[in-house]
Amino acid sequence: MSEKSRVNFGPKLDQQIKPEGVEIFCQDSPAQSQYALHVAWTLVKQEYDEVIDRLRREQKVPGFRQGKATERGILAHFGVKKVWDAVQGNLNNLAVSKWLEGHRDPNEKTLGPPGFKHEEFKEGQPHTFTVTWFLQPQAPNVGPSIPDPMKQMGVPGMPNPMQGFGPGMQPPKIPGGGAMPKLPGIDDVDDM
Repeated sequence: MSEKSRVNFGPKLDQQIKPEGVEIFCQDSPAQSQYALHVAWTLVKQEYDEVIDRLRREQKVPGFRQGKATERGILAHFGVKKVWDAVQGNLNNLAVSKWLEGHRDPNEKTLGPPGFKHEEFKEGQPHTFTVTWFLQPQAPNVGPSIPDPMKQMGVPGMPNPMQGFGPGMQPPKIPGGGAMPKLPGIDDVDDM
């Protein structure tokens, strides 16, 4: 990443809460939280050496005794791309678990794990990659609820038929007054 694009990415974050050799730039928006990390080559080389040592200890490389494989033998057996993919994985874990720990808002609600985008590794040069979290949309604050116009006019609400009639509420009156007329055949049956 050129110096010009570093400046355009966003503000450089507080250098007190990051390890030596890592510069962190931030670019926030309502939809995502994105960080650009510039990692010194010494830290990248340290992670590379750690991956080579782990493969040497834990994996069997044909033509070598366990734990005795050379770097060239490991690269030939596993492939350069797979080794550098493992280095990227280590850098991703360090970025999330240590380097960005003090910079992110702990109350941010994300839509899943972060995404990583690495530039190509170039020996002796700082490595740049971005870490992006997509954020859950925040509901807008719409203010108080809309008042019920029927209540404002003084019309009582309808009772909930599942709850019966509450205090102060009477059953509906039948037009013309009086009780309900008896229906022949239905009302003649005694209540059980």
